[in-house]
Amino acid sequence: MAFRELPMTSARYRNNRRGFTLAELLAVLVIMMIVAGVGVPATTGWLRLQRLQDAVDGLRTDWIKARTLAMDEGRAYRFHVLPNQTGYRIAPDESQFWPEHASGVNAPPSAGDEEPGAWV
Repeated sequence: MAFRELPMTSARYRNNRRGFTLAELLAVLVIMMIVAGVGVPATTGWLRLQRLQDAVDGLRTDWIKARTLAMDEGRAYRFHVLPNQTGYRIAPDESQFWPEHASGVNAPPSAGDEEPGAWV
């Protein structure tokens, strides 16, 4: 019984190919899109929480600095959220530092006024 040899052209072609088929490239692209579709929302939420935590830490640090300055200088400090902006201001509670609040119920004391909260 003689064995007949099969031509090796198809095997040789498969071993020597140097590229990918369009189907293989599309399959990899679809897998990458699925992974990105799942990963991006999770990453976005984490980044938002991280930015919020950084902002809270910065505010807390500024409050601690203002409290330390108030104790060192022996005067009160005021915290004010800036309207229509995304910021705040911390300064000594005196009229020279808060000219826009010089009149009104919560006006800071002038240089000659008594210390707020002092008992007479």
